Amino acid sequence: MINSFPPGLVMFLGAFLVPFFPHIYRQFYMIFLVLLSAISLFSAEGSHLIIQVQDIQFLLHHSDNLSFPFAIVFHIAAFLVIIYGGHIKDWREQLAILSYAGAAIAALHAGDLFTLFLWWEATAFTSVILIFGGKTYRAYRKKKISERHRHRYEINN
Repeated sequence: MINSFPPGLVMFLGAFLVPFFPHIYRQFYMIFLVLLSAISLFSAEGSHLIIQVQDIQFLLHHSDNLSFPFAIVFHIAAFLVIIYGGHIKDWREQLAILSYAGAAIAALHAGDLFTLFLWWEATAFTSVILIFGGKTYRAYRKKKISERHRHRYEINN
């Protein structure tokens, strides 16, 4: 069953359970999600999860010889980020870290342009949460600068 489930989706959906764990158990849970996602990489090549809406097919998980080594590198990076960020007590940052890694891995396995765009936007959204979620002065400055220049992107009627 886990072999047919997209590896990025395992991490992305599993990240939303992060707030319900105490800190030390949260670390083990995050490592467990990365390992579970890595196990799901070893499914056979080809398209595994296809959703069809009317006449349009969305390929959520397409694996081949090219995506496999990149997925291994992404999983190693996610594992190292979790180990390196073990001192972080804020569940918001840890949720953003895990969901960012999951969205990046899911974008790697996207089988069509719409799915790629969806996961690409998910990585952009989670990276903004990761930057603004930091409780440092630099994150506060970036947030204030973006709020000051927000009027450039608003549509005035």
